[in-house]
Amino acid sequence: MDMAPMIDVTFQLLIFFMLTNALANPAAMEVPEAEYGRGVTLEGQQLILVDAEGNYYLGDAAGDQNAPESLAALVEEVEKNARAARQTLEVIVSAHRDARHRHVRELVEALGAVGDLGPIRIGVEEKLN
Repeated sequence: MDMAPMIDVTFQLLIFFMLTNALANPAAMEVPEAEYGRGVTLEGQQLILVDAEGNYYLGDAAGDQNAPESLAALVEEVEKNARAARQTLEVIVSAHRDARHRHVRELVEALGAVGDLGPIRIGVEEKLN
């Protein structure tokens, strides 16, 4: 029995599983600190926090009183705030350094469907010298 085809199939399966494992479990990214960022005031802006577990919070503090039940409830609340604002409401998304990119991406995509919003900005950590 010729073993060459069996060895070829084995190597192809090995390569396939190595690639799919690397794509399914991406390595953590080190995000650089902002060097030339400028501070913003929260006047006329909606701040959304994302913690390390992927929970969302409206406002500048994480707590049970400002944690919506779901992503849809958060988007609904932001949409309501955008309609009530006198000017275009800007959104600042501030994520914990251990938060998964998937949670931030889902949030930004959901907020992109809200029509009355201004720019959606990603908060950065200020570099301390």
